[in-house]
Amino acid sequence: KLYIQNEQVKDDNDELLQFTKETMEEVLGAILENVTFNAQKNNDISNNIINDAKAKMKMHFGLYDRKLISDMRYGLYWKIFAETEYNVDEYRNYAVLGDENVVFSGYCKMDQYKNTKELSKTKTIMIAPHHSLRGGFNDMLALSNFDKYSDLYLTLPDRYPQFNFIFRPHPVLFIFLSREDQWGLQKTEEWISKMKSKMNVVYSEGGDYFKEFDTSDALIGDCGSYLVEYFYTGKPQCYLLKNSSDIENKF
Repeated sequence: KLYIQNEQVKDDNDELLQFTKETMEEVLGAILENVTFNAQKNNDISNNIINDAKAKMKMHFGLYDRKLISDMRYGLYWKIFAETEYNVDEYRNYAVLGDENVVFSGYCKMDQYKNTKELSKTKTIMIAPHHSLRGGFNDMLALSNFDKYSDLYLTLPDRYPQFNFIFRPHPVLFIFLSREDQWGLQKTEEWISKMKSKMNVVYSEGGDYFKEFDTSDALIGDCGSYLVEYFYTGKPQCYLLKNSSDIENKF
């Protein structure tokens, strides 16, 4: 019998076991056999392993993605569809079960994107700030530069009236900034109101952003997923890198 306590694997005698792939596979086997299909009869195992356990085979990798995929819970997925062969290699090297449940599928999300190459007489710049400010919902990632460039964003439409702008913030950004320990609700609403008042700005919200990809001529932002996805348009983009160390430590 193995159990998880304080992110460590121990046996019945409270002896700390070495974190190895074999150990974690044994834990996963117990979960799949005794918990997943019979959770009601195994409440102790379920509580110790699934609800409270955050055990990882690798605990101290600098790369953000490796911290995620080395989490033992990734071994519970029936299939993981990987975007690139590089991703498959990362699972093979750092996931608990290696690449046994990983399928190289390509980036399926972009299958629905069709670049219709709509042309307009006025060039349009898309601005897409991420939400991950320090102290926010994801300090491990913390890629956002919005606190640094928020004033600049407001001046761009006035400085370049010959362009149109699409302002497309991450939906969580202003939820975070509205907190009292950040900007607060009043300052946040005032900033949004100023941006919406610009005659050459479209304030974009909602789930689907492929239309904005299609109608824009270039992108400025610090969102990691947009960095990859905008390449499908074949249009230029300016990625606002927060720290040069992020390249090695997070990607």
